[in-house]
Order: sequence, then C-alpha cells, then structure tokens
Amino acid sequence: MPINCQPMNNQESTKEINLSLDAFLQAVNAEDADDALTFLVEKQIEPLVKKILRGKFHVSLRINDEHLSNQDALELSGEIKALILFKLRHLKMENNGGENENFEA
Repeated sequence: MPINCQPMNNQESTKEINLSLDAFLQAVNAEDADDALTFLVEKQIEPLVKKILRGKFHVSLRINDEHLSNQDALELSGEIKALILFKLRHLKMENNGGENENFEA
C-alpha cells in the first residue's frame, strides 16, 4: 500500500494535535504522561512552531546558520517551546481526566 506523502491540512493537523493532547492529559501514570508529552512536543508542536518561524522570519533554523536573524529565531523557538511545555504541564495538573477543548497555538 503506498504511503500518502501529501502534507496534512490545518484541520488534520489540529485533529492530530488534539488527539495527542488528549493522550497526554488522560495519561494515568507519570511514564505514560512523559511519553505522550514527548511525542506531542517533538513530533507535532515543535515542527509546527518551526514552520511558522521559518515562514515569518525567512530563516533556516539550522544551528550552523550564523545569520543574526536565524540565531534570534532559534532563541525564540526555544523560548516558545519552554512556554508551551510550561502551559501543557500546568494544564495537566488542572485536568480532571475529561475531554479537552480544542488546543490551537
């Protein structure tokens, strides 16, 4: 069966993020929550943040790109990731295991 290589549209992307967010919020033990959070951030949120930053600032986001604008965007990417992690952990602490609202950054 051929693999679909077409990029996800915004609706599909949002649905995938919401499913991963649900998995994180509903995880019963710390190990499952950590695994779900790692997947959510590394596979879904971080690529989305980088895509947005690349488009807005016209940068490569490669570590070896020494242009000042690229270095600034890399720093901003790290700050955004830290803020999202903080908010997700806070949301997890407040969550009562119910279904989450639509999560869009």
